[in-house]
Amino acid sequence: MPWLAAIFLGLLTGLIGGIYAGFVADRAVPWLRISSFEGASGYFVFFMGILGFLGATVVGITTCRLVGHAGEGGVARGFGASLLVVGGLITAAGALAWLQRDVAPLVGGQPIDLALELRLPAGVDRPSSVPWEAPYVHLSSGPNMRSSAGQWTPEDARLEDGHWTVPGRVPVTISEAPRILSIGRLAPDTLYAELPVPARPPALEESWSPWIATSRGSGTASPPPETVPQVRYRVARRAPRPPPPPPEPGAADRRRDDFAALPPDAPTGEILAFVSAMWRDEVYEQALRTARARPDFVSAIAARIASVDHEAARDAMYVIGEMRPAPAELADAVRARAAEVVRIAESIDPAAEDSRDRLYAEAHELAIGVVAASFGLRAAGVDLGPDLRAMAEACRPREKAPPHAIADAADRVAAYLAQGLPAK
Repeated sequence: MPWLAAIFLGLLTGLIGGIYAGFVADRAVPWLRISSFEGASGYFVFFMGILGFLGATVVGITTCRLVGHAGEGGVARGFGASLLVVGGLITAAGALAWLQRDVAPLVGGQPIDLALELRLPAGVDRPSSVPWEAPYVHLSSGPNMRSSAGQWTPEDARLEDGHWTVPGRVPVTISEAPRILSIGRLAPDTLYAELPVPARPPALEESWSPWIATSRGSGTASPPPETVPQVRYRVARRAPRPPPPPPEPGAADRRRDDFAALPPDAPTGEILAFVSAMWRDEVYEQALRTARARPDFVSAIAARIASVDHEAARDAMYVIGEMRPAPAELADAVRARAAEVVRIAESIDPAAEDSRDRLYAEAHELAIGVVAASFGLRAAGVDLGPDLRAMAEACRPREKAPPHAIADAADRVAAYLAQGLPAK
């Protein structure tokens, strides 16, 4: 194959090889336990992609020159052979990385733990169960000492023959020996114990191992066994994860439960508290039906219209606005809130920069409630047009530039009601 064709096909092979090498490197990151700290795993994938491109280019050019020959058949043969060689080499490298992955030993097809017991020297106090003071345990396995973290349960410690014995558990996640147990926060230095646990334990164990004295690492004198913590173990099936806690009930669920918890003789005002514009649900409908069936419905809803809670008053006036007709005796309660909107508006200096904000903060909920209630009262023959126009006249200067949300709505509804049309 001519050099020019071989170089072109080699570069094409390099591009394909670089992409494939990057893909394999990305998959190999967890197998090789490459940390993502400060982008280490990303750099690894990037440089493996570059290395794959360079290596695949060289292999591609060489293979095309050796295998290919002149003509279309030779080009296809050389290019195919170069892809096969490059793909095989990268796949083999990925397989080697895969063989380095951590493999957890299984017994009966199930993952295993080491159940532990730690016996403290006589006279040593019970370990603290406070998380930042409680002792911890790690199991390091294999020549590279890859570790898994477990935990002690000081709250389950028991006192036997003057010694506190603390149960614990640590998962076995690596099929390699030797195994070193590291125990912290029991002494000024970390304590270690080598456990004769095989790389692949053949079976679960019912009985405990002999007690094994801990040490402070190599190069230190071994104190008498009775003066240092001792540990024993047995191979146990990994405990299943506890089920997740049930989800917290949502606002709708709590609302439904609160309504269901009302006694049959609950005051009508408490029932009307569930008639809220924020919730147009079955609770809303049921609460409204229950309240309207009560003989004191009118007085109860009048009390809510007069409430110092403007949102509660607004919701009560919304109910009035939806009734066809609304009880005419509620007109005075609604007119009182309309007069309050006028009073609030007139107490605000229209020249103040924040007049709109103050008006909306102090009177908006009442104003839209009055506007809504006017439809239901109109069906009962009560005209709130003068009250609406008074609200519009008082609010418009305080709302400054358009939109005049309160004034425009009040004027528009007052004009509609003045036509004598039936309330919508």
